[in-house]
Amino acid sequence: MRRSLFIITALLVLFFTSGCLKDTPSTDLSNVGTIIEMMYPNGAQDFGVGTGLEFFSGDQITFSPLDASDTVTYYANIAGATTLNKPVTVNMAIDDSALEDNQANDGITYTPLPDSCYKLITSSGTIPAGQRIDTFQVVIYPDKIDLTQNYGAPVQLSAPGYTVAANFSIMYLHTIGAPIGGLYNQTTTIYGDSAGTGTPNILTLGPTGVFLPLDGTDIEVPTGDTTGISYVLTFTNTNGVASNFSVALDASTIPSHVSVIAGPTIVLADPVNKVYTLNFVVSMGSYDKNITDSFTWVANN
Repeated sequence: MRRSLFIITALLVLFFTSGCLKDTPSTDLSNVGTIIEMMYPNGAQDFGVGTGLEFFSGDQITFSPLDASDTVTYYANIAGATTLNKPVTVNMAIDDSALEDNQANDGITYTPLPDSCYKLITSSGTIPAGQRIDTFQVVIYPDKIDLTQNYGAPVQLSAPGYTVAANFSIMYLHTIGAPIGGLYNQTTTIYGDSAGTGTPNILTLGPTGVFLPLDGTDIEVPTGDTTGISYVLTFTNTNGVASNFSVALDASTIPSHVSVIAGPTIVLADPVNKVYTLNFVVSMGSYDKNITDSFTWVANN
């Protein structure tokens, strides 16, 4: 899932600023009463400011680990009914002291995201006089992120001489790891009937099977078949040891013209040797497919 540059329209600016008026009713153009906030619209699915603990879950880094780089775009915003008649300097920095801010909500201990996994493009900027927004970006290097680890990279806004919104001043970029997360060699075996008879089409796909953690006890990985359907593999996580596996299909990935007629089932789940085999059967309308995906661990990232 890529986060692309989000264009702030006049309507959205009105939405964001009016939402902040509840906390900042002053319209004074001096420093007193002026509130500076950080906005990350993707963190709120474009329905809110997207930063702070309220939107913590929306700040999860979910780029494909096969990507060499992706870009997160976020903003500093002047909240209030009017703009200022002078420029405002704003700064952005990683604040590791905020790593445990969400501990009471998710119980997860986050460690600092290694600096090889990201880069702040700019750490300082200026909101011009008469305007509200300055744009910032951070580049993420997903193919360097260990998918077994819980990482955090809280980006903190500061604006010397101005009040910063306490509840919307940190973008909690983070990853949630899972003990079986990582990159796997994938082989997909496809039979042209539901029973799995005849000569199969065997696709040796190599290290393309991404066990992407949804949380600490669920991973999602696509089949190698052209249906594009994804498995959700669920397990018990006991201090980093996975057991008690079950599997389902992500309903949102099942095309409308495809009907699942059997499975999914787990043929093999071996967390010790890091080998997994999953199977399901679908009807394509005029014919069936019996699909088996085999995964063998390659690396954590």
